[in-house]
Amino acid sequence: MRTLELADKVSRAKVFKTGKHRYEAEIWGKGLKYGTMAAKGRTAHAEHNGLHMALHRDGTITSWVERAKPPPSRSSSAA
Repeated sequence: MRTLELADKVSRAKVFKTGKHRYEAEIWGKGLKYGTMAAKGRTAHAEHNGLHMALHRDGTITSWVERAKPPPSRSSSAA
């Protein structure tokens, strides 16, 4: 088992080898388990609140955070 930090700097993935080209990853953040990913011979993808993850067939994880653009500022005028 390996524990890896994900791109949001809060979440962690606990990666387990379960067979040849088979890996599972538990996704944890702030003491809560968000879910489990399983790669069985090919890459598995998941997303949680803008955190994207890919568990590859060799047990490595790639992660990135979706960055939303801020809403345009509104100008208000008193009538």
